[in-house]
Amino acid sequence: MDLHTASNQIKKNSWDIIEGWLELVLSDEKIESSYHISKLDLIDGMPVVLRAVAKNITKPIEKELEKTGLFGIKASDQSIMRLNQGYSLTEIFREYIWLREQILLHLEKNKIITKNEYLLHSRLDRAIDEQLLNAVDTFTANFTKELKKKATTDPLTNILNRRAFFSNLDRELKRAKRYGHDVALLMIDLDNFKQLNDKLGHLAGDRYLKNFSSYLTRQSRDTDYVARVGGDEFALILPETSLSQATDVTKRIEGAFSKIREFKTDLNISVSIGISINGTSSPIHIYNAADKALFRAKKRKAHWTNSAKKRQAGNE
Repeated sequence: MDLHTASNQIKKNSWDIIEGWLELVLSDEKIESSYHISKLDLIDGMPVVLRAVAKNITKPIEKELEKTGLFGIKASDQSIMRLNQGYSLTEIFREYIWLREQILLHLEKNKIITKNEYLLHSRLDRAIDEQLLNAVDTFTANFTKELKKKATTDPLTNILNRRAFFSNLDRELKRAKRYGHDVALLMIDLDNFKQLNDKLGHLAGDRYLKNFSSYLTRQSRDTDYVARVGGDEFALILPETSLSQATDVTKRIEGAFSKIREFKTDLNISVSIGISINGTSSPIHIYNAADKALFRAKKRKAHWTNSAKKRQAGNE
């Protein structure tokens, strides 16, 4: 087989190849995005890619594979266009599989390659392509999962971040309104935590926050949402939870916290919790209500601390 003859055949008959390619793409049920794009937009850019393929056939193999080469640049432009049109990576991959198939078929029909050469290429390529498509699908699924995790997870504590907190709170409030049950929101703050950062350093503070996040997760049900919404401020969304049930959770969190050795310091760090119950309000409404309850809880503790100091001074 003469490479220059094959290259010229592809250049001269590029539109015939593209038309055959278009039929193959539109008949592939796994390229769903093609159904929503006009034929003109589907073809747009492919003749340029095909000419780049034809030109690359006559080049040494090391130059064919250069990303900055003619084919690399055209393929990159085409991929960007497809992504902008809503294509997935797998769909783009399948389009190129059909482009190669149509090129080989055209060369075989025009006696540039033999029937046996066509069958060998076609069958070998399909076997390898299936493996590559599986690899692409697996990579895409894992990459998407990782991106979603990064977008919704607090990087320090590995629990939900503020954005994910409000998103889940909104969803649970809508569900509560639809089914007529309550949602409890607990706003949780570590009192005097700043002193720990100031005296022991931020690394010690980070370890404390990580441990506290794990502690809150252990105190929660699988259906609850644990989030970090600020520096040392956390939140618990408790679906289908009444005020009395939320109060019991609060007592459990506060009671167990004071007994855990890793949380005991000479800095008098404690937990303040505010509760809000409302299955029909907006996320901001229930959040503000819980935040106000948290402020009252912290203020009450401050009064108790002051009273204790006064009694101690009086006894002395």
